[in-house]
Amino acid sequence: FIVAIFFNIKGKGMASSASILIGIIAGFIVAASLGMVNYGKIESASWFALPMPLQYGIDFVPGAIILMLFMSIVTTIENQHPKGITANSFTSVSLEPPLVLFCLGKDSTNFQAFNVANFFAVNILSNEQTELSNRFAAYDGDRFDGVNWKNWETGAPILDGAIAAIDCRRKKLIDAGDHIIILGEVLRAEKLSEQEPLIYFNGKYAKKLSID
Repeated sequence: FIVAIFFNIKGKGMASSASILIGIIAGFIVAASLGMVNYGKIESASWFALPMPLQYGIDFVPGAIILMLFMSIVTTIENQHPKGITANSFTSVSLEPPLVLFCLGKDSTNFQAFNVANFFAVNILSNEQTELSNRFAAYDGDRFDGVNWKNWETGAPILDGAIAAIDCRRKKLIDAGDHIIILGEVLRAEKLSEQEPLIYFNGKYAKKLSID
């Protein structure tokens, strides 16, 4: 069972359909290599394959797949300093054991931090955190300046205001062309807020998803 949430911010640009497809394929390749793909009939799926009461995600409807892009910030610690990015891609891989992955470009300014870190956290943003999403995508200064956060099991920053967070221990790092795929084992995952998620859909941010 695989559900994919993808976005790719570089400056002010967002994901192309090609980058979304690459992310989906990467998720299936990793899961298949681990023997975790279930090719049975899928009628609907929540955005994240963990026992969490979050009902947003991908709906499979006749003739179409509607992909909602939930904005998230992936964080870690390097030399006792917090690091974070608006990730290239984020995918749930397995329910048992609970595994997730995200992809990171080798040209990222935070590549070294995530390349050597043994842990990371995924923070799912609320619809009031557009500025934070943009900041962690492109800001050259201290992205954590003025940002409140705490830590759970691994020590990776859990951002205040996130609607959910997933704390992970790195399980495997896979070289993939100009990116690396970072596979993590989920140690803790919680819904933190009843707010709506920050969505990127149809070429722009949206606080609520409306599909005609």
